[in-house]
Amino acid sequence: MAISLQSIDYDSVFTEEPKLTPVSQTIRRVAIVDDCRVDYQLLKLQLEKAEDHLHIEYYSTLAEFLDEATSSPDAVILDRHLPETGLSEGRIREIRARHKNCGVIIHTGVMTPSLRSTASHEGAIAVIEKGTLDAAAIELLIETAAVLGPQIHLPGER
Repeated sequence: MAISLQSIDYDSVFTEEPKLTPVSQTIRRVAIVDDCRVDYQLLKLQLEKAEDHLHIEYYSTLAEFLDEATSSPDAVILDRHLPETGLSEGRIREIRARHKNCGVIIHTGVMTPSLRSTASHEGAIAVIEKGTLDAAAIELLIETAAVLGPQIHLPGER
């Protein structure tokens, strides 16, 4: 079956804002750990399209998150480069030790195959490059992290 390109209404394709369908009706708590307030604001702006299915908490350092987050979020979006910690993938196990039921998503400005491998090995659900995913895709990753996070067991755990 062939689709005629002439039958497509290009004006509506490029001008209408897509309506997001919530992945889950459950309100998910998401902690964003990022030293750059602008990156946080951009990500928060994207996530606000999730129609109140996300409760977002912001921490500017990993130490602040580890010290102040008294209850576990469903997911943590962790900036890869934080001044006081260096490369964040080495701290995933520490996050998971304190918040066993949350999934960790690494948020980076530069994607590399070794980063994905290392982050996955340390227990991250996903590695995403800043600015490359739309709100629906990020919301789906958060839901995946919330569901699978408690099920991931690293060597030596259980």
